[in-house]
Amino acid sequence: GSDGLWDVMSSQDVVSFVHSKLNTIQSKNVDDKAEVELSSLIEGKSAALKIEMASLVTAEALRRGTTDNVTVVIIWLKDGPKM
Repeated sequence: GSDGLWDVMSSQDVVSFVHSKLNTIQSKNVDDKAEVELSSLIEGKSAALKIEMASLVTAEALRRGTTDNVTVVIIWLKDGPKM
């Protein structure tokens, strides 16, 4: 992120914001996590949210009153194979 982001959010603020957005999607409409179809739907919504996450973080920085330019790039790392 550029300094416009860091003027109004700490790195922990950004991490907490991203986690809260992801958790909101994952907790919606989840009555039976064992259902494969529902799980796929949740994964699809999470994937779509990840695509938009940089824009959401940028909007949050603007909402918090940053007066500098804001650039946000998020790199998603995939979990490696379990040993």
